[in-house]
Amino acid sequence: WSISLDACCASVGDIMSGGIKGAWNRVVNTIKYLSKLTYVTVGVVLNEQNAKDIVNIIEFALNLGVADIRIISAAQWNSFDIFKDLVIDERILNKHPILKYRINNFKNGRNVRGICENDSHKCPLILDDMVVKGDYHYPCVIKMREGCSPIGKIYDASVRQDRYEYYKNHDTHCDGICRQNCLDVCIDYNNKYEEFHK
Repeated sequence: WSISLDACCASVGDIMSGGIKGAWNRVVNTIKYLSKLTYVTVGVVLNEQNAKDIVNIIEFALNLGVADIRIISAAQWNSFDIFKDLVIDERILNKHPILKYRINNFKNGRNVRGICENDSHKCPLILDDMVVKGDYHYPCVIKMREGCSPIGKIYDASVRQDRYEYYKNHDTHCDGICRQNCLDVCIDYNNKYEEFHK
């Protein structure tokens, strides 16, 4: 399971969930319950409202019994300053590989989002992963959320071919959404794919 947890207190949590009173408490109780039964990660989306509380949010999530934590900056707030000096106990990082991956990227001066000059120009993830909304399929969830056009209809017989053609013809460095918003983990996948398929 992957569940969003963007705050360590109800006052901020309810605001982050659209102002729904009691929403944060319901999320916290769900995380506690599921964490006793199965593998649960929490996704912490950071923006100017909650970024200063990141260490407290991480500690709070760990106390809920989660298996791992994914911290990520919101697409509309891709600030690196708050992360670059983030210090988390090494013992915690060694038990939580997803959190460790992201913290190590910060330590190495790498932000969560954004393609660098030496990164792959192709996104082979599109060949294995599909985002569907309504009757249409999109390149990825980030592009869908940022308002890109769909690749095509999900019920067309040519879905796989359409996705392959998009992959072949699309340059991530020439696409503003990809260039600014692509996630480090996706970029690493694409770079490895290119490395092994040369």
